[in-house]
This record gives sequence, structure tokens and C-alpha cells, in this order.
Amino acid sequence: MDSLGHHSNSFSIQIKGGGELAILWKGFFFSLVSVLGDS
Repeated sequence: MDSLGHHSNSFSIQIKGGGELAILWKGFFFSLVSVLGDS
């Protein structure tokens, strides 16, 4: 139970700290989709 709470806590910290990274990943994903859609 304690390790579970610690995991979800570090996970939420990752989400908070990775906000910009998530935006970069979204841009990368959409550009990849558009490239695949063109071919």
C-alpha cells in the first residue's frame, strides 16, 4: 500500500514536471501522423 502511494505520488510529480515535455510529444506525434498520412 505504501509503495503504491509512493508510485502514484512520483507519477503525479512526473506529470507536473513533464508538462512541456508532453506538449513536445504531442507536437511530435501529430507531425508523425501527418507524415504517415501523406504517404
